[in-house]
Amino acid sequence: MREAKIDFPVLGTLSARRAIFVVELCRDFAVRRAAECVGRSAEWGYSLMNNDEQVQAAILGIVKERQKSSDIDADWLLKEAVANHFIARQMGNVGASNAALLLIARLKQVDALASDKLNVNLDVDKEVIKRLNSGRTRAALSGIEDAIIVAPTPPKALEVVPNFI
Repeated sequence: MREAKIDFPVLGTLSARRAIFVVELCRDFAVRRAAECVGRSAEWGYSLMNNDEQVQAAILGIVKERQKSSDIDADWLLKEAVANHFIARQMGNVGASNAALLLIARLKQVDALASDKLNVNLDVDKEVIKRLNSGRTRAALSGIEDAIIVAPTPPKALEVVPNFI
């Protein structure tokens, strides 16, 4: 069995019960299980986690140390989610693909329904439409054809997914 090395100064300021609670909590972030490990109720654990500033600081410190020791950050997670989306879509697993898209949207803070929340000034929009239409009319009268807007081609799925072979 592997021994865990706990070298975190804030744990020294906590009582033994609270320090063990913090260590157990940081294993899998199950408050009920961590509280039961120290012989307390889940309510005690939630109360301790939400109200004790020393416990909060110890948890935050341990999580930050974990982030430093691993190379997992938001960019890595985003790349993995994109790769998972493409793989799931290629395999026909729409549920997994949609779950990856949901994670991507959360990471990029995309609000797909943002247009429903916008207050649109219709008078300004009408003026813009009127100007666009008059510009099109002038362009048609002068013989200028409509410009064709070329959208960039989306990346191929295989270019995004790393080569695992």
